[in-house]
Amino acid sequence: MPKTERDRIIEALDDLSDADLDRFKHKLCETTGIGYGQIENQTVAGITRKIISKCTSHRAVAITAEVLRDIGQVDAAEKLLEENAGQVGARGETSVSSTSSSSSESKSLFVDKHLVKLINKVTMVEPILDDLLHKEIINSEMYNRIQTEKTNEDKMRKLMYDVIKPGGVRAKEELYRILEKEQPFMMEGLKGE
Repeated sequence: MPKTERDRIIEALDDLSDADLDRFKHKLCETTGIGYGQIENQTVAGITRKIISKCTSHRAVAITAEVLRDIGQVDAAEKLLEENAGQVGARGETSVSSTSSSSSESKSLFVDKHLVKLINKVTMVEPILDDLLHKEIINSEMYNRIQTEKTNEDKMRKLMYDVIKPGGVRAKEELYRILEKEQPFMMEGLKGE
């Protein structure tokens, strides 16, 4: 039976030392908003279950990899992403090639580079949220939390810092694609800078 996203996350976290696992827990709380008390005494399986319950399985892999990178476990993060991409490709859901990987990274870098401008310039947040919900980048709880913000800037700030940045390359690539569709003139202006 093929490994699930849950299996691959557990495997990646099992390889961490106790000190690195503790650093992972703290950074995970900063990144996702999971309370430290909810995972402090959890096993690796319990931590994984909490990550997946907070977001979808696909986002859980990206978030785990991002947190691993943030604590200096770059090799573990890359291994997790490669194994996940390979397994997803084997199921026929996504094909990963060096070209698409390179394209994804350039879109991700674009989002990182223009983070503040995107927060300030995006005028219609709802269509973005609808697409992200449909693609399972966010769940309905996060959708509602973002919607409660009063201004578009506050909505975008919450989206960028609570979803897109922790979601890693996949979330940034998806945001880039949505913005090209929903706000093409703004995107052309940013690309020209």
